[in-house]
Amino acid sequence: MIWPGQTKLCSGPSHAEPVLLPLTSDHFYFNKTGRRAGRPLSRCKTCSNWEKLQTKNEPHGIVMIGSAELHPVRELVERCAGVRPAARRAGINRKTLKILLRASDPIPVRKVTMQRILSTLLEQRQYDREHGVSEHYLAVLQHRALMDGKLKSEYGI
Repeated sequence: MIWPGQTKLCSGPSHAEPVLLPLTSDHFYFNKTGRRAGRPLSRCKTCSNWEKLQTKNEPHGIVMIGSAELHPVRELVERCAGVRPAARRAGINRKTLKILLRASDPIPVRKVTMQRILSTLLEQRQYDREHGVSEHYLAVLQHRALMDGKLKSEYGI
């Protein structure tokens, strides 16, 4: 939405002093529904996202993850013996982890989430090298080896 020739005062945290900005969709978000539909929000886009922009140590944005890139998620869950312990270690929501496990098509994932999964998997691999793998993960590896043997003997794969 554009309000030609009009400006709005923004005194949010990204400005040292209050600033007049043009009322365009480049500078402000607009209400989409309800009584205030079409009217601008009180803060500009930069001030609305100021908290996100201040955390420089985490990546921002979304990436599309395909089935090939989801193997680390499955490995993390197997190494941690379930979704709940894996989610707790990675510091992400269980529902998010379950959605990633069920995904077959490319799925959008926040960069921060993927970074947490990969760093947690790295830590878990290091822990497993030092202390030995868990019984659950050992059973998963043995089952895979058994299935590979069956496939070779029955189908020649």
